[in-house]
Amino acid sequence: MLSDFASFNPETEYGLYILHIYEHIKDRLVDHIYPFVDEVSGDCLYFDYREGKEEPKIVLWDHEEAAIDKEKGLFPI
Repeated sequence: MLSDFASFNPETEYGLYILHIYEHIKDRLVDHIYPFVDEVSGDCLYFDYREGKEEPKIVLWDHEEAAIDKEKGLFPI
């Protein structure tokens, strides 16, 4: 279940600004993965730009799996 879309407005409530979300979890992410939706369980949907900048894939980031292995915490949608 999706809870909140990330905002590109820096004046948005702290927890919803896309750069704040990214900064909070970037140490648990592989490069070129960027959040855009929070899920109620703490997981997120991400744009996956690893294969190119034109058409990102969408992946589910499982925060528990990512804590063990960054790459295995990503699941294609």
